[in-house]
Parts: sequence; structure tokens; C-alpha cells
Amino acid sequence: MSTRIDFYIATRFQVLPLTCRVIEKVYALEHSIYVHTESLAQAQQLDTLLWQFKADNFIPHELYEADNPEQQAAVLLGFEEPPPNANDVLVNLTDAVPVFFNRFSRVAEMVAPIEEKKKIARARFKYYRQNGYEIQSHTV
Repeated sequence: MSTRIDFYIATRFQVLPLTCRVIEKVYALEHSIYVHTESLAQAQQLDTLLWQFKADNFIPHELYEADNPEQQAAVLLGFEEPPPNANDVLVNLTDAVPVFFNRFSRVAEMVAPIEEKKKIARARFKYYRQNGYEIQSHTV
């Protein structure tokens, strides 16, 4: 399996609302999603945003708990290694390339509209390109 990488570069949106939009689109295509956050606090913030995102279009999600492997939500939010059966779509909100990214069929790299975050994202882009991954960029 070759992992496809998509960079979503925010221009008008903050990164978490943009992440909600990407999750909505990916979920509508019936994919399962693991969102890799920087911290528990960021995961909780995204959890709150997803509850409020669209009143008429609920996205089933929950915070991932490593000691609860039976979680069935289509969207899991976490800040550690994802569950063993997660391998469809990874949404990365961290500054690093996750060590487990290549077990997913697709990776969505979220890029905040802040110059320092863009610079860090360019390093991730370069890593993926140097390692032969197919990359798409989307300015939103």
C-alpha cells in the first residue's frame, strides 16, 4: 500500500475549523479517521468544535483511549499512537511526521496560516517527497 499525502493549507480559516471541514468531507466518503493532535487539550478542543460544527450533520467521534480498544466511532481523536486497526485516513495536526503515518492509506497534513507553521510544514512536505510519496496540496 502506498500512502497518499494531502496538505491542506489554511488561508482564511484557523486550522481546527479547517480540520472539521476536512473531517466532514472524508467522513461523507465513508472513511474512518484518526486525528493525531499535539495534546489532550487540542484533542478536547477539536472534540468541542466537532460537536458544534454543523447542527444538521453530526460526525460520530470520540477521544481515543488506548486502554479501550473496542471504540467504534468513525472519527477518533488522540495524541498518542493510534489503535492497531486504524489504517484508513490520518489527519495530522502535529509539527512532526508521525512515525506510524505509512500504515494509513491517506494522510491529511493540516497547515495553519502562520508563517512559522508553514515553514515546519515545508519540512514535512520535503520529507514525504524525498521518500517518494504522492503529494497533493490544497489551499483553502
